[in-house]
Amino acid sequence: MILTERSFDDPVIEVMSQSPRLEMLQARLRQAGMRPVAISSVQNHNSIDPLFVDLDVYPNAQIDSPQRLIVTLGAAKPDNVNSIHLSDTNLIQTLPTRLAIRRRERQRQREAALRAETAKQLGQAQNTSNAQIKPRLLWLGQNAPFLNAIKSNLQANGIELVAALSRVTAEDYLAKGGFDALMLYPSNAGDEASQFLKKHLSTDRSDTAKLVLLTTPETAAAIDRNNMDKVDAILDLVNEPDILSRRLLGFCETLSRAEPARHRLATHTTEKMTGLATRAFLEAHLQTQLRDADETGERLCLLALTATDGTALPLIAETIRPLLRETDLAARLDQDHICITMPATAYRGAVTLARRIEAELTATISWRVIERRRFHTLKTLLGGLTAKPHVSIRRKSA
Repeated sequence: MILTERSFDDPVIEVMSQSPRLEMLQARLRQAGMRPVAISSVQNHNSIDPLFVDLDVYPNAQIDSPQRLIVTLGAAKPDNVNSIHLSDTNLIQTLPTRLAIRRRERQRQREAALRAETAKQLGQAQNTSNAQIKPRLLWLGQNAPFLNAIKSNLQANGIELVAALSRVTAEDYLAKGGFDALMLYPSNAGDEASQFLKKHLSTDRSDTAKLVLLTTPETAAAIDRNNMDKVDAILDLVNEPDILSRRLLGFCETLSRAEPARHRLATHTTEKMTGLATRAFLEAHLQTQLRDADETGERLCLLALTATDGTALPLIAETIRPLLRETDLAARLDQDHICITMPATAYRGAVTLARRIEAELTATISWRVIERRRFHTLKTLLGGLTAKPHVSIRRKSA
């Protein structure tokens, strides 16, 4: 017998509402790929599942939990800036992506704090910059009548917004660099912005520009949910230039804060051959990650890449840099191995990265993935990574 019903794998979300809206919201959430659980009050304060609050039923709900993501639905946006607010039920289908974006951002911030902690333990300063960044934005989508007003409002704040006339033009702009974010406004399934979204997300993104999706309750239904998995932010589009400009300015402020706050390894924590972290930093940071995984219950995976010739390590290091997330830490383990730590990543995700690296390399490599278990120690993890035989060997002809 083949099991075709996989809804039990869908992420859980607790829902505060009442009939008949409760049944409607649960149906919408299931269609979006989530598993709603109805609750009448917040009793389990230790829950880490996101909470969906229907403000039409509970207009005065005061719920603020640092451990969980709060989603609100209603015409009026609540004061809690940390919540995800949906103004219309048609936007529910974008919720899984919005939640994933928030989780990624939380993980980036947590990893940055952990790296700063590791550097402090080693007596090393965090390599950051206090420079204020003025992002440069690229716009692709329907030529909204208020676009010029938005450009003027942003320009008054020192932010440049450039409108691309077509998907090809946008691709050319991004290839040349110089843009911090691409604002995509798809109005139907076949327009230029939708085509760009589908093509861009079907490949591994190598550019550094953030991808921002602008949606309305009407256009959200025309966007394939699978095409939203890799976007970096979702902003709700409104026909009021001042309000939209403020939202874009808020996003730009987030970009400006993120860059200086993002932890970059200082030169004395990297080694010369590969430019990756040293083994000393890796061991110290892995201890910090192990403790954090115990506290949060998050998964932690390690990937070891082995070159048959030690001189190929610089090539491997150069290849993996554009493939790593900000939370992934790559270090030279020894003469033959490069190790990548991947917090909040399951075994399958680490294997996906390993195979992606294989596809990019022309050198002969082998690799091994270990998902950390409670019984693992620093010694057993690193020892297991370099033990033979390796689980996968790939050879390519010259």
